[in-house]
Amino acid sequence: MTQLRTHWDDAVDFTFKRPHLYALLVEQSRQHPELLTETFAEMRALVQRLVDTGRFQVPLEEAARAISAAFNGVLSLRQWGTTTATEVAATSDLIFTALITELSKKR
Repeated sequence: MTQLRTHWDDAVDFTFKRPHLYALLVEQSRQHPELLTETFAEMRALVQRLVDTGRFQVPLEEAARAISAAFNGVLSLRQWGTTTATEVAATSDLIFTALITELSKKR
């Protein structure tokens, strides 16, 4: 879980530390989605371990899609240009915690 959270936080921090590079990445990934294939594969591998150890109670693909969607939602706050780093960090924490709680629930 720690690795997943670290990757999540590092990516959110990147959007503030390197906003122009982040904007370029977004632009390029829209034209070439394959640029994010490796990143998604790394996240999926972390999620696979959480599924395999029983930490996540949902199938791998469901968990990976949910994490990707939630993460991209957090990152989209930067595109508004009016959200501060503190606001994004607070929202990111809320969404990550809620998502992990939901994925970890016994079904």
